[in-house]
Amino acid sequence: MNVLFPTFLCGIFFIIFPGKVKATAFLPDVRDSTHDSLKLSGSAELDKIGLAPMPVLPFYKPVATASLSLTKKGWSYGADFSIGLNGRPWMSNNWFHYRLFDRKKLQVSAGINPFLYFATSTVGSKKEMINVTRNISFEASGNYKFSDKWALNFTYRYDHGFNNVILPGNFFCTSIFSKSNISKSIFINVNAHLIYFDYVNNIVGLFGAGEIIVAHKKFPLSAYIQGNQPFWAKFSGAAFIWNTGMVYSF
Repeated sequence: MNVLFPTFLCGIFFIIFPGKVKATAFLPDVRDSTHDSLKLSGSAELDKIGLAPMPVLPFYKPVATASLSLTKKGWSYGADFSIGLNGRPWMSNNWFHYRLFDRKKLQVSAGINPFLYFATSTVGSKKEMINVTRNISFEASGNYKFSDKWALNFTYRYDHGFNNVILPGNFFCTSIFSKSNISKSIFINVNAHLIYFDYVNNIVGLFGAGEIIVAHKKFPLSAYIQGNQPFWAKFSGAAFIWNTGMVYSF
């Protein structure tokens, strides 16, 4: 089985439950008056292709993702499962987070994600086989909210694979989030990310990424377009890549 080279895209939902990129229509989570109660939320997402902020190959087919999150006080659990519309599974994440510091404008958290990646290999000349690989990620993240319309995030993550498929290494992402009202009922988020990663086998690079998200304040459906541009990379194959999709949140 070949070791995979990374293609990265850091998305807005990655800041809260970093697994697959999520294009939700909200700024990073902040503390509110009900943060001590148990909260349940989720989403159903349909994407043109599958992109992820970890060293896995993109899923170059339409992909659907179901996610669920539970939050109580400083603890949170976020799970998601992604499968191609062709029936091939892609990824399953299980993020556990604890908020170490929680103030109105600043939050600092740590997390761990034991996740599965479904790698594909070819047996013989035609037969395709799916291999389930075991992996783990450790994360430290900080959010600072300047106002209701601007926020900053910094995230560090260490990834490690147990099946010699996911490359071990370090991932850094600095993000700026902005929110603007188009009308009384529709708003738009424009977000930018600067990504640096350093994985084994000289997989090192500096990338820029961003997304534009349009959503309705009272309707739980949002649409987005996102892109990822390499600035510098030590490995071959790095190129601009884009994606679009829709998210239904509840």
